[in-house]
Amino acid sequence: MWLKTGIVLLFFLTSTGFCADYVLKATIPLSTTHAARFAVDETHDWLVAVNVDNALDVFSLKTLKRIKQVKLPGFAQELQFSPDGKTLYVFVDETEQGSPGLLVYQTANWKPLKVIPTPPGSMDESHITPDGAFLYAVNHNNEVLRWNTHTGKMDRPWKDLSALQLAVPAKGDVGASYTGSSLYFVSLSSGKMLSRTLLNDAFAYTALSFDPAGNTLATVIDSGEVMLWNPRTFKKTAEFKTSLFYATFLNFSPDGKSILVGQDSLRKGQQGLLQIWNIETRKMVASFGNPKDSTQWGVFSKTSQTVFVKMESKIEIWSLV
Repeated sequence: MWLKTGIVLLFFLTSTGFCADYVLKATIPLSTTHAARFAVDETHDWLVAVNVDNALDVFSLKTLKRIKQVKLPGFAQELQFSPDGKTLYVFVDETEQGSPGLLVYQTANWKPLKVIPTPPGSMDESHITPDGAFLYAVNHNNEVLRWNTHTGKMDRPWKDLSALQLAVPAKGDVGASYTGSSLYFVSLSSGKMLSRTLLNDAFAYTALSFDPAGNTLATVIDSGEVMLWNPRTFKKTAEFKTSLFYATFLNFSPDGKSILVGQDSLRKGQQGLLQIWNIETRKMVASFGNPKDSTQWGVFSKTSQTVFVKMESKIEIWSLV
């Protein structure tokens, strides 16, 4: 059972008249130097965070205690569990061979299975396909790289496109990326651009994500507006305005009914560091966070009833009452 802090926040009433109560169920203290990203595997009740001492801290979601520390040869830039939780992929800036690499760990014993060399430079983000067959990442040159997780072979599927961030769907061949004010739909198999949508020059995309079924792409721009897209027609199907300017991430709930939008600091007039929106009604149903702490990343649990939030010095676990 998760530890209860007794802190209950009442969420802001939305125009639907609905008020959602979330309880801050638990807090996992971290060093302020932990990296922003973390990985959660609820099948095995693990949460893995990266610290500055070139190590992975493995926490139990049952006890909230650190149960394992895995030393790394270099600083971890990105980490990603396989869909079954049996493997953890970790991009590091330096391996024992002195070059960047992708470390593959077997989570049954946290031993490295293999080390796959990667090109020089940092990896800014990564995505694994739901079948676990391919791992995508964006490097510091805004190139999209892809690894076959079975063979370790790497290629550059999007040779003619750069990306600040990419999104890979649960099924289908259409992925998405953006650079500045341009949104691209791209064939994952051929790397060919299928469509490009250009915003007004005054605005830029800041995050994007597919829903679990791969039927909807959500994007957010620096003005706080969230847009929903059909990846088959490349057309915008809906939009709604949040109060989170320069949102840094957005993630769908596993049931596909809600979307979590987050921003790393409060600005005047905003209604919280994170907001949860109902996709069907396009209404905000919850708003929460700590204005005194930077919000860096957030994801839903498998049940869609809990949110894991990485703050500057801790990970908070919020649950819907």
